[in-house]
Amino acid sequence: MDTITDNVKDLKTILNASYDTNDKAKQELENKGYIFDDELSNEKQKVFYDPKTDTPKIVFKGTTTMDEWFRNPLIPFNLEFIDPDIYKTRNLVEEVTKKYDNKPDLYGHSRAATKAVYNASLANQVYTYNKPSKLYGSYIFKTDPDNVHNYRATFDPVSALDIFKSKNLGGSILPLKAHSTAIKFV
Repeated sequence: MDTITDNVKDLKTILNASYDTNDKAKQELENKGYIFDDELSNEKQKVFYDPKTDTPKIVFKGTTTMDEWFRNPLIPFNLEFIDPDIYKTRNLVEEVTKKYDNKPDLYGHSRAATKAVYNASLANQVYTYNKPSKLYGSYIFKTDPDNVHNYRATFDPVSALDIFKSKNLGGSILPLKAHSTAIKFV
């Protein structure tokens, strides 16, 4: 079995932090040994730093508003680049790279996974969970850049077409629960 790195061991905490308030996210991430960046973190993303690896990290927040729900159908058709929330993330990644003088690791769940993969060329490593499947492209062979690591719950409906391209982390057999960030390692 593959060695599970700290990046993946902390995946649940990191992804949950994206949906938390800054105060709660700061507490959770600092309990894991990360340094929270109050200046660059906001409601849509959390920025933090790993002093052990000298790597900045960004976790993007997934779908939470009706406006985002209405734009989610762009993703399966490879039209995410016209979504302003997604293409604006590039500015943040560039700003974090400049501030820390190092490419960041990127994290995202569901819609936020699309934001992370969209910026893969500017990132050190990218970790996604239940990334939305695309309707076009290979369902068997990896089509993401080599620095992208996709994980999914077994019965997640949003990432169902990527069953052969993502590492399975188990999870609930109930589709809505399977799509949550309730990660269970198998």
